[in-house]
Amino acid sequence: MRLTLATIDAAGEAITGNDAEELIFSIRAAFAGEPEIEHVSVRIRTGVIAVGIFTVAAETARTNTCIRGVLGRLGFAHFSIRNVPLPEVVL
Repeated sequence: MRLTLATIDAAGEAITGNDAEELIFSIRAAFAGEPEIEHVSVRIRTGVIAVGIFTVAAETARTNTCIRGVLGRLGFAHFSIRNVPLPEVVL
């Protein structure tokens, strides 16, 4: 499993209440249709939206392309993507 962090610039806006809930739901729903996405976590702070994306795909480039496509379809133009290595879990 891999973790990718997407940081979206919210132009300094404070997104709160129902707007925040709807945005979180929209982001999660957009990623739900992607087969390589395992879990999505969304946190909203003033000026930034942080999205943690756990994927099962082994190919980072394909995963990043998928993430860029989803965020683009949602209308986000200013975002960055950072891949975070996770330690292997031995059972």
